[in-house]
Amino acid sequence: MEPLFDLAGRTVAFGGSLPTDAVIDALLRMNACPKNWRTPITIYLGVGSERRHGIRALEAIQTCSLIRSLRSPVHTVGLGLLPEFEALVLAAGQPGQRHLLPHALISLGGLDVDDITHLPNGSVGLGHHYREPSLREQAKSLIKIQIQQLTKELGLPRNLWSRPRMITATQAIKLGMADALVPIPTPQLILNFEKSPDHEIIQTPNEP
Repeated sequence: MEPLFDLAGRTVAFGGSLPTDAVIDALLRMNACPKNWRTPITIYLGVGSERRHGIRALEAIQTCSLIRSLRSPVHTVGLGLLPEFEALVLAAGQPGQRHLLPHALISLGGLDVDDITHLPNGSVGLGHHYREPSLREQAKSLIKIQIQQLTKELGLPRNLWSRPRMITATQAIKLGMADALVPIPTPQLILNFEKSPDHEIIQTPNEP
């Protein structure tokens, strides 16, 4: 999958081959545009299947902090399967403008930050420092604290990371991770028994 971002259309997506540092760069460029900085930036999440584990804990902290500091409003949309830290980015969008497709899923795998030693080169500038075991353990502890603090600041439940589970889009809305489902224009079908002389099930489009 090719990288997906459109600076003119103010759209960027997590997924495929687009690394997080490219997303950060795109957000900064769109925010700095002097002509249309008031136009919302839309971030799509859960795109593609190549990055199965989604973004890392530190990348989520970085991205969420940036989103909340931009002068441009940021809308977020969850499309497919969102790993836990992508779900945090979803929740960091502008309140009222955080949406999920009806069949989107969110994987809450627990607060696991063991991936800090496997970050892509250049993603957060950690380099060789995590090769030292003591520093690695300190970093993991601090990252957990930061994720918990971010969870609180976003108004999400304290027990969000209590156990691994998969939740639906509707459940995510109830937890405060999103505001609404993306409306999909599909014909509404009704069952009409009375007009059928043979008592067949007749499906007709619902009238507006």
